[in-house]
Amino acid sequence: MIIKIVCDDASRYNEYVEKIVNHCLSIKELPLKLVLSLDEPVEDFSVKEEIQLKGAMSCAKEEYNIIEIDHLKIDLQGRRVWKGETELIFTKKEFNVLALLVKNANKALTKEDFYREAWGGFVNKSSGNALLCVQIKRIREKIEKDYRNPKYLKTVRGVGYRFSTS
Repeated sequence: MIIKIVCDDASRYNEYVEKIVNHCLSIKELPLKLVLSLDEPVEDFSVKEEIQLKGAMSCAKEEYNIIEIDHLKIDLQGRRVWKGETELIFTKKEFNVLALLVKNANKALTKEDFYREAWGGFVNKSSGNALLCVQIKRIREKIEKDYRNPKYLKTVRGVGYRFSTS
């Protein structure tokens, strides 16, 4: 089987490939051979190289499963969030939005990024803005000390939102 990745945004191609590879390699017992070369045939890669690559990728990924910032603890793999000692309850969409922000900490994400990643691209643009605003407000109410003066989930005027770690 050959998987071809076609990306509308060429500048994000490597990011998408990395996400796909990390996800696939984190699944145990998946019969997967990874080849990241357009020039060499599959037969040229040994099983030893494949196993070493899998181990390296898995270790790198495990470091980022739990993120702690001040009083917040976010378990991306387990889809859990704590504020201090209290575990918070998030809907699927709320967690998807928060996870996207945390994975891209200190980067401004556009509304289109949220529609594509958290909603899978299936959002009516006219109603999507209101949906995103509601999700952001609910997340702020849960994670911020004062949601009207947010420390973490910042609005970037004319662009979208950013998760600030400072």
